[in-house]
Amino acid sequence: MKGMRLDDIMEELGDKKSQRWFAWAIAGMVMADKRMSKPEEAYMRQLFSKYCDMELSTIIAETMKKNKRITLDTFQLEDRALAAKLLKYLAVIAAIDKDIPQDEKKYLLQVGGKLGFSPQAVNRALAWRKREIARQGEAERDEHDLTIELRTETPQYT
Repeated sequence: MKGMRLDDIMEELGDKKSQRWFAWAIAGMVMADKRMSKPEEAYMRQLFSKYCDMELSTIIAETMKKNKRITLDTFQLEDRALAAKLLKYLAVIAAIDKDIPQDEKKYLLQVGGKLGFSPQAVNRALAWRKREIARQGEAERDEHDLTIELRTETPQYT
């Protein structure tokens, strides 16, 4: 997630109330498809260890264990660039397994609405993430092909 670190976003959010809202949004995104993958679990650990007090961590964890859908209040941010970062960060989480399940897409549309974004804007964020994933795949293939090419080349010392 180049340029988007949870630490930076939480710092920009500043106050505890805003950070709590985003913590709940992340938990909701992770559990939208009613399962937690290993990478999603890593996000939750980082979130709990750095940004949630023991009480909030317990409440979120219990809610997640019950597979309860997490609903959020509207979150009005005057800083639209920060709101965009939140949406993009959640889009990355939605696609962490290189696929965007329908339940996660629906949840992101709801959260995007709570941040004041239109469904079209949320869909653009999802399309952006899909393109990022595709480029990562291309970069990995390019690197693999280059490695094979270099490994099989006959040495020509000068």
